[in-house]
Amino acid sequence: MRAGYAYNSVKEGNQGSSSTATSNYQYTPVQYDRNATTMGTGYYETPHRFTFSLGYDVEFVAGYNSSFNLFYEAREGNPMTWVLGSYRDGNLGDQSSFANASYYLPYIPTGADDANVEYADGLTYEAFKAAVDEIGLGKYAGGIAPKGTDNQPWIHQLDFRFTQELPGFSDEHKGILYFDIKNVLNLVNDDWGVVEYQSYGTSTLVDHAYNADTGVYTYSVPYGQDGIETDNQNSYDINKSAWQLKVGVKYKF
Repeated sequence: MRAGYAYNSVKEGNQGSSSTATSNYQYTPVQYDRNATTMGTGYYETPHRFTFSLGYDVEFVAGYNSSFNLFYEAREGNPMTWVLGSYRDGNLGDQSSFANASYYLPYIPTGADDANVEYADGLTYEAFKAAVDEIGLGKYAGGIAPKGTDNQPWIHQLDFRFTQELPGFSDEHKGILYFDIKNVLNLVNDDWGVVEYQSYGTSTLVDHAYNADTGVYTYSVPYGQDGIETDNQNSYDINKSAWQLKVGVKYKF
């Protein structure tokens, strides 16, 4: 039996998640200037990871080992950053090729009377404040929220392996039958063992426009939404979520 725990804390300016310089520059969360590095929580950080393994060997038939093994992992999802929707918005000085990426960090107003923010298209300060408090951004009131203030969902998975030694064609040979179940939790319950995540590690808090002359943000509900969404995931990885069964045979000689 073994148990383990790993803690991970990473600070970075650019996650280097893309294969080209242009997109590494374009798809990195910043405060208000793409030419200035904004330090924050690392894109690939796994804050907490717990592991537990349990194995048992026995010879039901003398000379031929039977092995049972379980491996459990629980890990917190990678960081998630809340950003301003800025599709085709060049008010912060972006060239057209960069203005289609929502990677500016949001300013959090101090209250309904904060002159730095106005609200439009049905969005009210009260609705914005409720969403901000729910996702933990209220403590940044009066400033710009940092990168990686939230995390994607926890992941819990359990794997099982059974192996059985078998007689070979001679005394020096042995066969091995193995039986693997990956993601046992999902086999037991369709809602367990799933892997949910946030695409690209960012989520749009509100759409915005910015008046460079007055320094005022205008916030509105993100395009295509009925209100501000506060979920920490928008995608489902079917390949990692579905249980899998594998049966095989090895022969040692």
